[in-house]
Amino acid sequence: MAELAGPGEALPLPRLTESTALVSAAKGTSILLAGKLFTYVARLVMTVLVSRLLGADQYGLYSMSLTAATVAGSIGVLGLDTTLVRYIARYRGRRDQAGLWGTLQMGAFAALTGLSCGVVLFLTSGYLAVNVFHDPRLAPLFRISSIMVPFLTLIALLAAATQGFRNMRYTAIAQQFSQPMLRMMLLVGIALTIGLTPGLATVAYVISTIAVTVLLFYFLNKQFSLRRRWRDGRRDTREIVAFSFPVYVSSLIRNFESHIQTLVLGVTHNVRSVGIYSVAAHFNLVGQVFHTSITSASMPIISELYDRRQWPELSRYYQVTTKWSFALNLPLFLIVLLFPVPVLSLFGKGFTEGASVLVILAWVNLIYTGTGLGGAIIDMTGHSRLKLANTIVLVGTSLALNLLLVPRYGMYGAAWAALVGSLIINLARLIEVYVLFGLLPYNREILKPGAAGAGGAAISWAVYQAAAPLGLYVAFAAATLGLAAAYLALILLFGLAPDDRLVLNRFRRRLTTSRKKSRGDT
Repeated sequence: MAELAGPGEALPLPRLTESTALVSAAKGTSILLAGKLFTYVARLVMTVLVSRLLGADQYGLYSMSLTAATVAGSIGVLGLDTTLVRYIARYRGRRDQAGLWGTLQMGAFAALTGLSCGVVLFLTSGYLAVNVFHDPRLAPLFRISSIMVPFLTLIALLAAATQGFRNMRYTAIAQQFSQPMLRMMLLVGIALTIGLTPGLATVAYVISTIAVTVLLFYFLNKQFSLRRRWRDGRRDTREIVAFSFPVYVSSLIRNFESHIQTLVLGVTHNVRSVGIYSVAAHFNLVGQVFHTSITSASMPIISELYDRRQWPELSRYYQVTTKWSFALNLPLFLIVLLFPVPVLSLFGKGFTEGASVLVILAWVNLIYTGTGLGGAIIDMTGHSRLKLANTIVLVGTSLALNLLLVPRYGMYGAAWAALVGSLIINLARLIEVYVLFGLLPYNREILKPGAAGAGGAAISWAVYQAAAPLGLYVAFAAATLGLAAAYLALILLFGLAPDDRLVLNRFRRRLTTSRKKSRGDT
């Protein structure tokens, strides 16, 4: 690794080629994707376990306790997670050691805010449970979950710092492998010994959160030693605050928006509705796993391309990553669209009434993942005020729709509100990126996964109908395998784009080299 510049020094910026950017993105995405897929599978297993042991009502209590902690933890971040990614990537590209250390110092201030938010949640837990959510059973759960609030804040900041250094491996090990493994072991151990309750399930989450915080501290220190004199850092305070404040407000509002459905359901309906909606939303998260992996790997690359004003490379990068995100999410969308009842039956009979909710939320994810990295481009090019404006419009619309629809239609109204909100914000980002930079996320290559998905869906439905006499789960498994096989075969039949072959060939060469080294070949 090249040496960083000292204080006040600036080194020439090497050109970041299109192929380098794509290979770097694919490498980072593959690491994060492997981790997030593992996390998702582990969480899916845990959700099935917890939902079957607790039932819809008590699972709703558990979900509300985690929602409260997540919202409180997001308040403490102060918008510095996105800030750390952008400025660490910038100073790393410039090899500016003093700027890196100063930026990390500013991120440390958010830890105190996270601690304060945890204390507030602990002190107000009884009032929130009785007077807001009208269920006293939530009070002890809120107190337990308040313990992890400062650690959730630290995790967001530490993961962002690691992401800024473009080393996705450490983030994946800590968040995507270690945390779910520890949670699963704790949940299984509790279930087999003393029996699972919402409180004990929350305790397992708290312990795993603390553990991953310690691990991320260790990994950040490996990349950039934190044993430095405080005065060695150069803090570009005015610029960073000007950038982070709108990001903070918009992220805070956006985080609230992502939990509006759960909160309004908890206030106007009951925890059973919360439990069913949470399970449907959780299953649909797999679509976001692919998109967020690509986004996380791309943010520092977008920042560097913009800093160098490499517009052709940025345009192509935008289009290729959009196609990747859409192509990876489409089969999962089709599975939910075709088989919502078999999917929800995995969690127990009480959850199948949310089949329509599951389908609506699948459309939310398709819009989110199929419209590209517009949000990341807006963030990494410094347009934090535009992000704030987008978020205010989104949350205002979403809140109005939820207050209008949820009291009358319950979890179905919440799902429709989420769909309209997703459509508004993602269309706005598409238009804004085009107006600002003249960039569009689509080219003709996007038609290939679309056609493959249509063919795969037809084959999958035919397989399901043929296997139906063998039972629901057998037919569902056969149809899922049929869809995956048909989709992959059609993608290969239509032909891979040069960018896809570039990345695959690079990975193939790296795999061959690794195998030779493992055998001791020269």
